[in-house]
Amino acid sequence: MNTVTAQLLHESQLLYAQERDDEALALLRQALELEPASRECHVQLAYVFFRTGRVYEAAQELVWLWAPQFGPQGGLLAPGVDLSGKTILLSADAGLGDSIMFARFALMLRHRGCRVVLQVQEPLVRLFQLSDLADVVVSRSEDVPPHDLRLPFHNLMAAVGVGHALPLMGSAGYLTPSAADVAHFASQLPPPRSRRTVGICWQGNPNFPNDKLRSVSLDAILRFTDANDHVVSLVPTNTPIEGTSMAIQSFAFQDIAETAALIQCLDYVITVDTMVCHLSGALGVPTLLLNRFNGCWRWGKDQQRSIWYDAIEIKRLVRS
Repeated sequence: MNTVTAQLLHESQLLYAQERDDEALALLRQALELEPASRECHVQLAYVFFRTGRVYEAAQELVWLWAPQFGPQGGLLAPGVDLSGKTILLSADAGLGDSIMFARFALMLRHRGCRVVLQVQEPLVRLFQLSDLADVVVSRSEDVPPHDLRLPFHNLMAAVGVGHALPLMGSAGYLTPSAADVAHFASQLPPPRSRRTVGICWQGNPNFPNDKLRSVSLDAILRFTDANDHVVSLVPTNTPIEGTSMAIQSFAFQDIAETAALIQCLDYVITVDTMVCHLSGALGVPTLLLNRFNGCWRWGKDQQRSIWYDAIEIKRLVRS
């Protein structure tokens, strides 16, 4: 990338961080005139398009994320393409939340007569198997079966044509935890309808580079609960949670399938932008997402409801 293009990209990223999206878009257009094949500029353009609601255009730009390894995959799985008898490998390429969000495309493809293999992070394997999302679910450490096509998760939107008169299958929920796990957690919660049972998640993985931007204090998230709520922590811990005015029930989880089983028992979830919001959304449990200023591209900027999950209401922090 030449110096001028790099400077335009850098300035566009600064503007994007300030949610000055029209100005960021103008600079990216200039940069791509200078270097039409700049991967970094195309990916940044995708983020701007997503946040401003231009989903189809965004998806087409996002394929540049993996262009060096996979080449152009836009339209590869479009509705008119015959996939009968094909084996398609879909590979996790980012975090756990991303994998949960993109796993819906396995269902979409199975309905078109092809065999689907999901390659995901180990903590998700059991839940995805229980949910019957694919013909085969393997972890990223296992050998994968022979396949005809392989796509990273972030390429799926462009490959199937999301945003171009194509609904997002699974928006109402598509995960199914173990009935035995659900019964186990239900037995440890108040009887149904005796009081509202609310799950809270105020922090994500501390090793995530931007975790400090999305995580909040425990007291901050408790402000969104009601005095009569039975509050359950969705942040796994082996020790009691103390130092708050409200009693909080906590659990340790063996895997994400157990977390999903507990969420399935809840009336409501309040969470920051971490894996938990994807999990509750994909289970169809009513969820309040506390989104930050300059939040992730997938939540848009002015949306009050998620386009990815019908169950998610978005409350944005406003810039002071």
